Amino acid sequence: MARRLSRPRVSIVVPTFNGKALLAACLDSIKALDYPRSALETIVVDNASTDGTSEFLRSRYPWARVLKNAENNYCRANNLAISRSRGKYVAFLNNDAVVDERWLAELVGIAEKDRRVAGVSGKILFPDGRINSTGHQRLPHFHIRDRGLGQADRGQFDATEEVESISLCAALFRRSALRDIGLLDEDFVIYHEDIDLSHRLRRRGWKILYHPRAVARHRWSATSRKLGISFFFNNRNRLLFLAKHFPRELPRGVAHSHFCGLTRFGRKRTASLAAVAPEVLAKLLKSCPEPLARKVGGRVLGTLRGALDPETLRQLRRRWQAMLGDRKISVGIYDHALHFIGGGQKYVLTMADALRNRFTIEYIANLPVDARAMSRLHGLPLDFPVKIVPLPSSACCSPGRIDPELARDPARNPFDAVSEQSAGYDLFINANMLTRVRPRAFRSVFVCHFPDQKKNDAWYADRYDVIINNSAYSARWMQALWGLRPHEKIHPPIDMNGLRLPKKNIILSVSRFEESGSKKQLEMIRAFAKLCRDHPGVGRSWRLVLCGGSLPASGYLKRVVASQLLAGARVPIDIMTNIGSGELKKLYAVSKIFWHLCGINETAPDRFEHFGMTTVEAMQNHCVPVAFNGGGQREIIERGRSGFLVNSLKGLRKTTLKLIDDPRLLRRTASAAQRRSKAFSADIFRGKVSALFCRLEAEFKAPPPPSIEQVAGKTLFRPR
Repeated sequence: MARRLSRPRVSIVVPTFNGKALLAACLDSIKALDYPRSALETIVVDNASTDGTSEFLRSRYPWARVLKNAENNYCRANNLAISRSRGKYVAFLNNDAVVDERWLAELVGIAEKDRRVAGVSGKILFPDGRINSTGHQRLPHFHIRDRGLGQADRGQFDATEEVESISLCAALFRRSALRDIGLLDEDFVIYHEDIDLSHRLRRRGWKILYHPRAVARHRWSATSRKLGISFFFNNRNRLLFLAKHFPRELPRGVAHSHFCGLTRFGRKRTASLAAVAPEVLAKLLKSCPEPLARKVGGRVLGTLRGALDPETLRQLRRRWQAMLGDRKISVGIYDHALHFIGGGQKYVLTMADALRNRFTIEYIANLPVDARAMSRLHGLPLDFPVKIVPLPSSACCSPGRIDPELARDPARNPFDAVSEQSAGYDLFINANMLTRVRPRAFRSVFVCHFPDQKKNDAWYADRYDVIINNSAYSARWMQALWGLRPHEKIHPPIDMNGLRLPKKNIILSVSRFEESGSKKQLEMIRAFAKLCRDHPGVGRSWRLVLCGGSLPASGYLKRVVASQLLAGARVPIDIMTNIGSGELKKLYAVSKIFWHLCGINETAPDRFEHFGMTTVEAMQNHCVPVAFNGGGQREIIERGRSGFLVNSLKGLRKTTLKLIDDPRLLRRTASAAQRRSKAFSADIFRGKVSALFCRLEAEFKAPPPPSIEQVAGKTLFRPR
């Protein structure tokens, strides 16, 4: 009895994205293949589908192995499947293709005849019988076309022959060949990856064949046509291919790119070209020796002179210099309230300090800043250049105060001067949530302590690449009011610890004396006065200290001082304004109890404490916080363990008296508060800021490939 010849094991890989309607025909054709079941494995890679693809496969095609890819990336999906497959050969098959029953046997038979055959593809037809592809054909300037595309099949491609490259729509590759040259280049995302793969294989001496008797039928671009991505990725990836393999041809390839051609509306696709150019330059630098990359990159920039606007071209030249390591990345940090003294300013100063060694930094302000006073008050060096960009009076509601709500008309936006300034930096940080500034740098970061500005025609918060929130409270309200989700949550930097001094009977409050009275110093004076009247011993042994920054001639501060005088000598209250960081540290170190009432008797969410930096500063110094139960304070204080949250002035007095009367509770809570404060340290802040900007720096020098969703949604081409 004749022994049946064994067949080599083959792994068929089918990537899919929301292709449930297409998969049945594809998988049914695989099931009908004239090939031993025992020598065949089918792997379907679900590219983050939302149409129930995985569930459909498990119920109807349990013999197909399903892998999940976290994002819709065709190349990555195939690589994932290759790494998990076990066959001697890997067959690639699009989800919108079906194969004849002899398709696989014919491909394997050809590959088995010659060990130098790396890949082989058959005749790929459209459903109506016309030719889709019989391999690829190179056109002038490295444009590529499928051989025979659209022709009637009259037998003109009925010979097995060697070709330059083949389509992964329906093709077989030898695993050892893939191991020899590496897997698909994921920079390509989708399209042209097969041309790159075939080129690498042929350069290593492998053969790429076309075999007409292996027939597949293809519903061309059934998925990508719906997404509208083929034009962009085909033209982008042609330039990546040139940068990788034929760098000297790249400038000419750019000049003859379809991105430089006119649309049917008579406009060039400059937005696509601007989006692609940094990736092409990075691929060039990655793929060839630096001297050659420098020379070719300069020629590419010269070629782009007539295609890109001067500002975009200038930014691209600066980016290329940074890629080459010829200069540091420049960072512009804008704070319209930099002249104030507050937690937001400490946030931005610490951010700049964390970045000083990696970047060239410049501050942008609208009003003069006393750098020496700022350094003294915050304990941080303000030694970077400060660019003052004056604003017209239409942006100011009073001397020294800027009101973004006054900017409503984008045609007469007083903050356009800041927007124009932002174009001069590689990275632009809008550090104090001013939504009226449209960013024009390559990458932009928006720091939002609270979404307190209304959306209008001059609102640009959604134009920023990265949004940072300082607390979960702010993040919730950003989603509710603006419909935006932050990319990062970075709690403010708290670094007021270090001094261990004998404690005194001091109740401390540290907050700005804001004109709106939102920090509630007047309410604290009333609460302390009543506490002293009801319990005279408190007034004899305890003091209330109200400390904070204030502008000269503050009307609210005058009312606070008047209220202090009205309370009388038996109510010991000290008011301290604009003290330095060293003096403030001593004050925290000697105080026992900390009051913070921002948000009490308020209903508007912006009137609550968005985080509570001073609360954490107090906790770092073994000072027990008693704060209003709202806003960001709930994120800081573990109620009853590391501090207390109260809902009224009565609750404030009752809790404070309890702490005064129970020294053991005071000490125990102070220790817990100090431990809790470590979660909000300046070191953690600096680490998160450094990690974020290291990532932005890496993306700036080596841009990641765009996602299919970005291209399909046109968010990649949104004008600055």
